[in-house]
Amino acid sequence: MIMKKYTILVIIAILILLTCLLYKPLHNMTIENDNSMNNKTNSLSNTLNIDTNKQKWIQDTNGCIHLRTPELADSLIEKYDLLHKSKSDFLSVFGNPNEILKTKEKTYWRYYIESVCENKILIEEADKSWIDFVFIHDTLINYFNGAE
Repeated sequence: MIMKKYTILVIIAILILLTCLLYKPLHNMTIENDNSMNNKTNSLSNTLNIDTNKQKWIQDTNGCIHLRTPELADSLIEKYDLLHKSKSDFLSVFGNPNEILKTKEKTYWRYYIESVCENKILIEEADKSWIDFVFIHDTLINYFNGAE
């Protein structure tokens, strides 16, 4: 009878010991998986931010929603490395311009920003702000803000 009690106590002690030994690696594995998921989520979030910023620019076709800003243009140019790239590369990020102006050597693609609108329609008589993107021979060489 005493032998059975000691045998049961030894078995319980072994089970507790095994539980303690197995718990720690499983716990660490869970933490690593959580960190791995956080990294994947952050990576996806960064990708979505790029697309979100691009969509903001394209969505604000006349600058009426005030999503288009010089800072947003800077971040898109930098993120997509568009300086000295082709018009088609540029169009894939910024979409169609509001105006195209041409000189002998340069083409200016004008995008309205922070416009004065009524019911999302540009008020023609109102002051305007814009960003001009300057192309020479199909290549973006510069960009700057303007207003009238």
